[in-house]
Order: sequence, then structure tokens, then C-alpha cells
Amino acid sequence: MSINPSEFKQTSCEGYVTKRGHLVKTWRRRYMVLNGDTLHVAYYESKTNYNSEHPKEKGSFILAEIEKKDYSSEGGNVKPFGFKLVGHAPGVGYKEFCVYVENAKDQSKWLEVANNALRKNIAPKLSVDTRMTSMLGHRAPSGFLQSSSVQVKNVNATKEELLRKAVLELSQAKSTGDHTVAEMGHQAEMLDVAEANLDNVSTELDRGDHIIKRMASPLLYFFTGSSRAKKAKPKSPSTRLPKTPMNSPTNKEQHHVHASSEKHDTQDDQLDQLSKILASLEVQASVINTEVDRTSEQLDRIQQKTEEADNRVRDQRAKADHIGIVNS
Repeated sequence: MSINPSEFKQTSCEGYVTKRGHLVKTWRRRYMVLNGDTLHVAYYESKTNYNSEHPKEKGSFILAEIEKKDYSSEGGNVKPFGFKLVGHAPGVGYKEFCVYVENAKDQSKWLEVANNALRKNIAPKLSVDTRMTSMLGHRAPSGFLQSSSVQVKNVNATKEELLRKAVLELSQAKSTGDHTVAEMGHQAEMLDVAEANLDNVSTELDRGDHIIKRMASPLLYFFTGSSRAKKAKPKSPSTRLPKTPMNSPTNKEQHHVHASSEKHDTQDDQLDQLSKILASLEVQASVINTEVDRTSEQLDRIQQKTEEADNRVRDQRAKADHIGIVNS
């Protein structure tokens, strides 16, 4: 029986390193842990966090390469005892991780242990099926190695499931958009009523101006006939019923969308349905943007009219008080 000395070499390591950030190129102290059996490298805020009951990773990756580096030319307190790790980060892909340690001894230790781990994993003893199960987190129903027909069938089933979920999610988005459009219509009609009421207030304030002028100069109005100023016909507020989410047609359309999504089973039908829903969402977005602009302009008008009405009321009250003092 032969013994491979490499099997007894240290392949796992942990300790404090100083790591450079990916976006903001600042150096921060992190506690890094290398698992030699899986080549999994993780780094944490501190050793205390790593040893806690619920450690929280700052990041992790599967080690692919390591090489000695000197980053001291970057200035500051950066030390020359560095190395660069290349690894595959989940959901991101391959990235470079630049770190340095406090002394040459720690640098040599990390380089040696990481290279031991990489050499050990060049020819893994586990079967392909077992290794894929470990990486994916689950086992395929009939093992990893499957016939091409079974693989194609599984791929098609996955595509159909993704399309079905996309149709369902976009249908829900369309329903939300319909609800939003209906609610904005309701609010727009309420603003129309408010603006019409302000116009009526302005008309009544015009009448108040005539009355105050007549009280201030009764003889002038008697001879000029101004005392018989025509009454302006007040504007009637909008009588349209606001479309609320309860009486709008959106709820009926929602049931139709879900019903139709269950009728189509083929990928072509689902793609056609997706295209129609996306077109509808585009129309909704255009309507919402237009309504937002219109509402913003109307709110500005209402605010201006409200301020004008307040100023005129204060002015009329002051004039009326002055007339009362003179007459007394």
C-alpha cells in the first residue's frame, strides 16, 4: 500500500488579511477562511463574527488560482506581503481578490496551503454525480449523466415552466397597472371638481368686489347703473362619476387574463400571450406618464388659484372693515 504524502499536507487555513474592495478601492481588514476540501473561501467582518452562532459572510468564492503579489506601490500602509486569489463568486463569475498579510511568514503560509488545496483537488476521488450534487445542492432524478433525449425533455419542461411563471407574473403586473390607471382617473376627476369649485369661488369674489365698490361709492353706482352688474353664472362642478377600482372594468379583465393563461399550454401560445401583455404594459406606462404630467400641471393651477382666492378674501375683508369705520 502506497501513501501519498500530499494527502497529509495542510490544505485549510484561516486568519486576518487586509483585502481591497472591488468598487471602492480601499483596504479593509477581514477574517478569511479557506476550506481545502471544497476550495471554498469566505471572508468575514471579524473572527468574532466567524465564530458566532450565526456568522455572516462579507463574501465568498471557489478558489481557482493564487499567486504572490506586492501591492506596496499603492502607498499608504499597504505592506508588500500580498497575494492575488482568483475565484468563482456565486452569481457573479470569476473575480480577482487582492489581499496582503502582516509578514512574510503569513504570506508563505497562505500560498503554500492554498496551492496544496489546489493540487489536491486537481484529481478528485469523488464521482462526477456526487461532485455535481455537492455543487448544485440537489441530485438529478436519474443521476447527472442522462441520455440526450431525457436532457432535452427536461430543458423543454424548464422552458415551459419559466414561460408559465413569466405569464403569471406579467399578468399580475398588468392587473396592478390597470388598478393604478383607474385610481389615477378617479383622482383626476376629484381634482376637476376641486378646480371647478375654485372657479366658482372666484366668481363669488367678483360679486364681492362689486358690492364693496357700491358700498364705497353709492352715488356713483346709482347714476352709472353699476349697481345692477350682471351676475356671472357659476360654473357647475363636474357631474361625472369617478371610476373607482370597484366599478372600473379592470377587475373583469383580470379574471379574463388568468383564465386565458390557463388555456394556452404550448410555448408559442405563451410567447404570443407574453407579447400582448408587454404591449399592454407599454400602453399603461404611457397613460400613467401622461396622467402624472397632467396632474402635476393641474395641482400647480389649483395651488395658484387657492392663493389668489385667499389674497382676495383678505383684501375684501380689509376694504369692508374700512367702509364700516367710515360709515360709522
